[in-house]
This record gives sequence, C-alpha cells and structure tokens, in this order.
Amino acid sequence: MGAFTLAAATAAAYYAKEAARHTQRSADIAEKALLDIERPYLFVTATKPLVGVTHDWADKPDNKRPIPEAAYSIKNFGRTPAIINEIRASLRLCNLPPTPDYHPGEINDVERVLGADDALSPAAFDRGGPITNNVLNELFLSDTHIEGRVPFHMYLYGEITYTSVNGITDQFGFIYRYSPPGNTFHLQDIPGYTYRRRDVKKQ
Repeated sequence: MGAFTLAAATAAAYYAKEAARHTQRSADIAEKALLDIERPYLFVTATKPLVGVTHDWADKPDNKRPIPEAAYSIKNFGRTPAIINEIRASLRLCNLPPTPDYHPGEINDVERVLGADDALSPAAFDRGGPITNNVLNELFLSDTHIEGRVPFHMYLYGEITYTSVNGITDQFGFIYRYSPPGNTFHLQDIPGYTYRRRDVKKQ
C-alpha cells in the first residue's frame, strides 16, 4: 500500500469515527429533548387557609384558639405521570428559619401516582405545639400596621420529590406567606426555600 493510499485510509477512518461520534451526540441531544418534553412538571398551584390567623383568632383564650391549618394543591402540568416519592410541608407561625426544617409528621413518604393534568390536595398543620399567648408575644411581627395592630407572619413551605416513568427524579421547593387582610397566601421567592432540582439521587 502506497503512502498516499495509507494516508487516505487513515483520514477516512478518522472522519468516519468523528461522524459516528457526532451522530451519537445528536441522538443523545434528541433523546434528552424528548425526555424534557414528555417529563412530568409538578407545581403548587393553589393555597387556602382553613383556619384564618387573624386578630380575632389571636384574641381567643389559649384553650379556645384552633391550630392553624391550610390546604394546597399539587398539579402535574407535564405530559406523563409522576410518582410522588415524598411530600414535605410545614405551616409555621414564626420567624422564618434560614433553611427549611420540619417537625415529625410533616414528612410523608407514601408513594402515589399523579397523572398528567391531575392534582392532589393535601393539608398542612402547624405542628410546633400549642400556640399560647406567650408564643404569640415572642413572634416576629411585621412593620405593616392594620388598624393600629401588626399582622402575624405565617408561612406555608415545603418540598416535593417525584420520579418520572423514565426513572428521573426531580425535586422542588416552595414557600407562601399568609396575608391576614385578604386571608390569602402569596407566593414568595426566598433562597433556600424556592428551587427546582433535576435528576436528584433518592435517599
């Protein structure tokens, strides 16, 4: 075999290898794009206080004051079902800690399937113990006054871990702040509480 023929064969082998590599890369990109399109996307879409934390509520005697409670909805906006692996949710009437923490009973690891466009509506309670007048007096209060009195800070926060039918596990965190004037929750963007993680390794 002449030198020219050998060089041509070497070049042909190199370009064939490069073409195969690029073809595989294109296939990998296409597969990832398809997985992203077809994957489940879960969001918390609605929140509702079931026990309003108002000044009338705070003025009740300790033994007559109900524990704060809220409902929220988790909806799958994706095209395929999600297997919910774990739900963490806490309703706290407190000064918000730097990072989320959860009391016993606020972590639910019973798996359930949430189909495309389906919703799940759990409830969250304040499990930090009885909210007495002493507790209320120690709370961090807002600078915004309503009729000469300050409203309370109450937060609904949590973390949802779920897996797609392709075995990819996602995780997202959420936090809402309660507004006494409208008896509603408002979505917040607080570092450490709001995030979305892809391909999480399950514990």
